[in-house]
Amino acid sequence: MFFANVAGVPTRRVSVGGVFEGISLSGHDFAESFIKEKGQWAYVDIISNRLLFVNKNGDYLNTLDLFFMNLKKIYPEGVTVSLGEKGRFSKISYSSPVGHQCAAYYFRRDATFEYPVKRERFFLSKEFTDKYYYLFSPDFAYSLRASNAMLYWKLIFFYGEIIFIGAWSVLAAIFMIKFFKKS
Repeated sequence: MFFANVAGVPTRRVSVGGVFEGISLSGHDFAESFIKEKGQWAYVDIISNRLLFVNKNGDYLNTLDLFFMNLKKIYPEGVTVSLGEKGRFSKISYSSPVGHQCAAYYFRRDATFEYPVKRERFFLSKEFTDKYYYLFSPDFAYSLRASNAMLYWKLIFFYGEIIFIGAWSVLAAIFMIKFFKKS
């Protein structure tokens, strides 16, 4: 991701986690690179040696495209993936078992995808926002699970903190006005 961004290809990290047969998966991180010429995000997983899933129209597929294809067990013939082996990349059909092997493992119905967002520090110190990152900047998450409790708790803390800071600021301003009026 670092080298792609340095080279001018906007690239973001995507994390996936979930539960498989009652056991929590530790998760997996991969990337999505933005292909400017097409205006599309493309799935890239260097760890699994898979990148640039392309459909028969030449469109790039992103994480959620692959998630829904795998969820419905649809492996269209026209979709190809570049598979890296022995220092070279070759295009193979996504419908082949090797083509959708990683998607079948990580893209399950209970998967949660997290897209980290850029942290804005505003007036707070770096140490404070790093420590309380999820209070001030929760990640965007997507899941089909009935319960996204962790996401909701993050959002509750995030908005609760905003309300708390706002109320505290108003009280401080009122106190300062009253204090200086007496002086």
